[in-house]
Amino acid sequence: PPRSTLFPYTTLFRSTTLRDAYDDSPTNQSIINSFVNFMYADGLQNVGSDLDISKYLDEDTVELVCLDAKMLGGFALQVIWNDDEKDRKILKFEYVPIENFGVELESKTVNPKVVGYWYSWDWKQPGMYQPVQCKKFDGTFQGGVEIVIIQRVTKNKFFPLPDYFSCINYAIAEGFLGQNTKTHFQFENKITKIGRAHV
Repeated sequence: PPRSTLFPYTTLFRSTTLRDAYDDSPTNQSIINSFVNFMYADGLQNVGSDLDISKYLDEDTVELVCLDAKMLGGFALQVIWNDDEKDRKILKFEYVPIENFGVELESKTVNPKVVGYWYSWDWKQPGMYQPVQCKKFDGTFQGGVEIVIIQRVTKNKFFPLPDYFSCINYAIAEGFLGQNTKTHFQFENKITKIGRAHV
């Protein structure tokens, strides 16, 4: 990828930590799931756009979109067009994990804008999963892979932060507590079995 590309979820924090906090903390997961259920039940609403994306999403995609929006602060969709060159129409939007994207920015500008994206299955292994360049959806057919990313407005301009970000350390601590408790009891059980075997 060009030097102007930034990789959002592979440095320091980002989605690995956010997903771990979701998987390991029962409290955090329960709260997020509750919000996702409310969002899914209320449905997606189109605000400030002539294109109503919700009309092109199936039920599974809507649920995944709600989960990423709450857990990660944003979501990504791939635009699928028909094959009629004379009458191009959008067929649907397909869910794509937002953490798999890198952001391509304008080069040599003080306040750069996003001009495209790069996708990789695993940014930690770019040799095995080579990044694929994607175009930023602008409402018109461009050819190739077109992506639309919708995210919360936060202090982080290019990469969204979830609204519960200030609580993330507590979710991580709860996850560690559960893991350490499990390890402790496994160790104690192993010692007990060894002790009985020598009696």
